[in-house]
Amino acid sequence: MHQHRVFISYGSTELASPALVGLIDNLQEMHWLKIPEGRCVQIVDELGGICEADQEGLLRVRIEALDATEYVHDPEASQKVFKGGYFYPGDMAVRREDGRIRVLGRSSDVLNVQGRKLAVAPLEQALMDRLGLSAVCLFNELDQGGADVIWVVLETATPPAQSHVAWLRTQLSGFERIRMICCPDFPRTKTGTHKVNRVALRQMVAEL
Repeated sequence: MHQHRVFISYGSTELASPALVGLIDNLQEMHWLKIPEGRCVQIVDELGGICEADQEGLLRVRIEALDATEYVHDPEASQKVFKGGYFYPGDMAVRREDGRIRVLGRSSDVLNVQGRKLAVAPLEQALMDRLGLSAVCLFNELDQGGADVIWVVLETATPPAQSHVAWLRTQLSGFERIRMICCPDFPRTKTGTHKVNRVALRQMVAEL
């Protein structure tokens, strides 16, 4: 019998080689990737300071000889992602004590809780696991009075049990107001990945 070895990697077209890699031999650990030899990957705060272990921050990759250093005819975009010898792909991430890194999602997909930024991906995954759903999306806004409001959008036609609602509120205790919305079908992208179209979903729930 042949044994298959499955690898996962994190990279981009701007990088000549992956920034993070991992061998999937444990599903519980599949999100935690290591930095390959020859790469320098860091997690930094908004001021560029190196984050401590378990502290969420912005992912950046040191630019090596064969990596891109700018976008042709687009200096504005180049200034945003190529800075100080590093490439900023626009993702949030966190590093463990053992040096492995987990990518948490786009830096634009964050919740602003009383001035503190939290990546939505881990929260959404925890809710999906707890509620047994295929998709959950979190958005936050300010109401007319300036208070934080979080939208918890569930891909289901059946409202969750009260015990699950109570647990959910403990996970989002930093918010003053929580609005839960159930949608039977989320809008999704037309590509093969069939990902949730967050922009379209946000517009859809805003009209409810």
